[in-house]
Amino acid sequence: MENLLFISSLFLWGLMVFNILLTLGLARRISRQFPKMESLKPGQPAPDFTAWTLDGEPVTRAAYAGKETAFIFVSPTCGPCREEVPKLDLLRPQAEANGLLLVLVSGSGEEETRKFLEELGSTLPVLVAPPERTSFMKDYKAMATPSFCWIGHNGKVQRSGVGSFELGDQLKNYFRNGEKEVMSKAK
Repeated sequence: MENLLFISSLFLWGLMVFNILLTLGLARRISRQFPKMESLKPGQPAPDFTAWTLDGEPVTRAAYAGKETAFIFVSPTCGPCREEVPKLDLLRPQAEANGLLLVLVSGSGEEETRKFLEELGSTLPVLVAPPERTSFMKDYKAMATPSFCWIGHNGKVQRSGVGSFELGDQLKNYFRNGEKEVMSKAK
């Protein structure tokens, strides 16, 4: 009887070790499958891009030269984007009063993006940058939506990240703390 108990205990310990090794192997495999979310680093020059207006007119980085601009990358199929865009619309007047342009960048086509904005009642400026037509979102490392890249008037990245709620918080801090002076020094 004691022998059977000893063998059962060894078997259970062996099974537990096997389970731990299997779990570690799966975790390692999963971490390799998903790319790490990297964003542009503060101080680096903003990449050039080509995108289009809802009317199909081409727009390049040069159109925003000398202007402090926050590009907010969105998708019509993104649930959090649908929640955050109306909040950004409310922040727009304060942003513009402080010299900051808020510009949505959609990874979808013109018609889908137009419908998305109409459904939300958004009046934010928008650029269309489908990945099959331009590398804008890839070059700005917008691997998820919503995400953002804040470009200073000097053409360099000030901040970037995933989640427009993070951008909303940063905008509120920017307005509240007079952070404009601090950010303009990050050349």
